[in-house]
Amino acid sequence: MRVTNSMLIDRVLASIHRNEAELRRLQTMAASGRAIRVPSDDPVGVVTALRTRSAAVHHGRLAAATEASVDWLRASELSLAEAADVLQRAREMALTGANGTLPPESYQALAIEAEQLLNHLLSVANATHDGRYLFAGHRTLTVPFVAVGSPVTAVNYQGDSGLIEREVAPGQRVAINVDGQATFGPAFTALIGLRDALSSGDAAALGSAVVAAVDSALDGVLAARTRLGGLLNRLELNRERLQGLGLLFEEVRSRVEDADLAEVLTRLEAVSLAHRVSLAAGARVIQPTLLDFLA
Repeated sequence: MRVTNSMLIDRVLASIHRNEAELRRLQTMAASGRAIRVPSDDPVGVVTALRTRSAAVHHGRLAAATEASVDWLRASELSLAEAADVLQRAREMALTGANGTLPPESYQALAIEAEQLLNHLLSVANATHDGRYLFAGHRTLTVPFVAVGSPVTAVNYQGDSGLIEREVAPGQRVAINVDGQATFGPAFTALIGLRDALSSGDAAALGSAVVAAVDSALDGVLAARTRLGGLLNRLELNRERLQGLGLLFEEVRSRVEDADLAEVLTRLEAVSLAHRVSLAAGARVIQPTLLDFLA
């Protein structure tokens, strides 16, 4: 087939147009830092990017839920640790009063301290985190424990036994709260009994019923604290795993969507050179004619 001058011109122009299009694409990539501008740039990469973004969104929700759960558990565990300290002191006071050799004024002083412990435990049981009550069940905006009388004769529970559950892994939900009434109710009853027995100097009650009630309440608080501590350890490990997955998702997304600037600039220089060569070749092939001047 004979190659005509018109065919040479068409080929040169096509080469120039291709180089110009590639230059625009590379310049856009260099300016934006994005490897994919439109789906046609990399159809397979677009599918991978969409899947990665979808997975990253779900992963982000799990990571956020895990982080919030860890904070909630830490706040709850600190409150339970403080409650355990209160009950440990209450036990010491019960045993002190049980020996029956204390003068009346000592019993009264201990009774006053017991009342202070009761009030302190009330503030601990009504602890909040991020504006919500830790031990109110689902009723996190309602004060869970309200004292009756002065001095306190009872403590009423206004929360419920609902479990606060969070999804921290695909298909895995955990309860991050404890039953407030079951955990603190016996403790309030024990402290009221301790105060009353100290106030009346009832050494026999202090050495039997009162210390037994305090021990039972302490066991309940410690059991709740142990459960939360184990769950906290688990979620802290889960948080580390999710952080690693988050970095992996970002790496995959970046590999697909972000341009390799060093490679883009190298390619840009090569295409620029090819474009200049095409223009030079075109200048030799497309010679002006008399018609160009007459047009």
